[in-house]
Amino acid sequence: MKIIFTLFLISFFMNAAGQAISPGYYPNELIVQLNYRENVEGFLSGFNSAHSGYNIQIKRILSGRLNIWLIGWDDKLIGVEKTLTEIKNHPAVALAQFNHSGIKMRGVPNDSLFSNQWDMLNDGNNGNVAGADISAPEAWDIATGGVTAKGDTIVVAVIDGGFDLNHPDLDFWKNRNEIPGNTIDDDNNGYADDYDGWNSIDNNGDVGYSGFWDQHATHVSGTVGAKGNNNIGVAGVNWNVKILPVSGSSSNEAEVVAAYGYILEMRARYDSSNGVAGAYIVSTNSSFGVDYGQPADYPIWCAMYDSMGKYGIVSAGATINSNVDVDAQGDIPTACPSGFLISVTNTNSSDQKVSGAGYGLTTIDIGAPGDDIWSTVPPGDYEGNNWTGTSMATPHVAGAIALMYSAACDSIFNEYSGNRQGLALLMRDLLLSTGYDSIPSLQGKTVTGGRLNLHKALLGVQSVPACDTSAISVAERHGQTFSVNVFPNPFKEMARVEIGKIWGIIGAENYRFIMNDVFGREVLDLTLPSGLMAFFIERNNLQNGVFFYRLISENEIAGSGKIVIE
Repeated sequence: MKIIFTLFLISFFMNAAGQAISPGYYPNELIVQLNYRENVEGFLSGFNSAHSGYNIQIKRILSGRLNIWLIGWDDKLIGVEKTLTEIKNHPAVALAQFNHSGIKMRGVPNDSLFSNQWDMLNDGNNGNVAGADISAPEAWDIATGGVTAKGDTIVVAVIDGGFDLNHPDLDFWKNRNEIPGNTIDDDNNGYADDYDGWNSIDNNGDVGYSGFWDQHATHVSGTVGAKGNNNIGVAGVNWNVKILPVSGSSSNEAEVVAAYGYILEMRARYDSSNGVAGAYIVSTNSSFGVDYGQPADYPIWCAMYDSMGKYGIVSAGATINSNVDVDAQGDIPTACPSGFLISVTNTNSSDQKVSGAGYGLTTIDIGAPGDDIWSTVPPGDYEGNNWTGTSMATPHVAGAIALMYSAACDSIFNEYSGNRQGLALLMRDLLLSTGYDSIPSLQGKTVTGGRLNLHKALLGVQSVPACDTSAISVAERHGQTFSVNVFPNPFKEMARVEIGKIWGIIGAENYRFIMNDVFGREVLDLTLPSGLMAFFIERNNLQNGVFFYRLISENEIAGSGKIVIE
């Protein structure tokens, strides 16, 4: 980065990769808005008469109320750029522009079966009620998973059975400190050959599927984190996340507890080794349980959620697949009274609670789509029809917690440094306080009365005070108007930043101009001299996107806002 100071100007270059790419446009079409009460036929007749060789015609009306038209011509010898210039200069024209091509729905991946995933995007064609989904594309405009702002690789542990470790659309975690197949506990974590994960049923590292009947874990894993936007199959809640396979959905409670014990150990080792060993597990998924189970009879199982929570893990549990009031009838694990557990029921593409799904005003926290859910299955395949149940709903929530970690700003992790339990509770509470849509079928049936909304969950993370850059405390304290103007905004190559009405506030102190990306990662921290009134920012290789700035004086925020690079 090169910095040049002048009396009123500072120039600097920010380093990152990529340049803006101009969208394409149709070579013989323009979108034109005429002035109020101008007649389009009269405009075209007059224009064609005054410009020899032109034969511009109406292709379609775009808005009669706003007098907007799509016009075109057949002669390819007349360039669209020249025509646009001529039309812009016409007195009857308010606005004129190219008719751009290549426009895509924001956040929608190119996975070949995505149109079947009503749970992610329900447009009314692939589901009965448009909008009865988790608003995934809007969420993916904010984050798609992968790592935290601190660089930790996010892991979701799936406790189940039958993982297709070679599925091309899944990214399974590997224990790189273990040598597979040598029957030796190479990393001294108490588990020999846990290179792929752990099988608490057979007490070994074999977590692969054993036949066509053994598909459940692979389907659940795909909902959590099938690779997104890779031109094949489906997209998970996270496009980029590591799945830690744990074969532990057993009828034997001891084997269930052992499965959770392995997860706790791997997160604890990650923390104690500073990331050298173990895994940064932030959530678990359990799509199994005991119908009508009472927490008083399962104290150790229920306590495992609190134990894992102290290490920063939030767990998602699927409730009973029967129309049962869990408050009265019980269920394990979803009636367990842990603050680190999210209990999930099942909704369909009409935003109705599925009739064969449990409920409970005090025990079941939230609903999520779980009816005819498309996802990954072995061997390397995909299925959707008839994959229905709370098992299919719950991984949406486990995946949501992971995605929230990828969207959290750097300041959140700083604020909760050394308090992994507090961070886990923050994520759970944000999801259950902000990350849902209220729907009638869950009112009085669940704690939230709502169905998961992934977009709202990420917005909730970004609204945490640690990430809020909207305060103007210095200016407000002094009762003066303060402004930071950035223009153009959005910008492509260069923007001018002007600072107004601040000098009486800050006095002779220097101040700092800080920029962060949407993940909270700092891309610029610049100390500016007192008296500087304006500077330019130039983009060499910064990626397109949204950035947030803060102007800081005397350790307080004097101004803040948003900058968009396109």
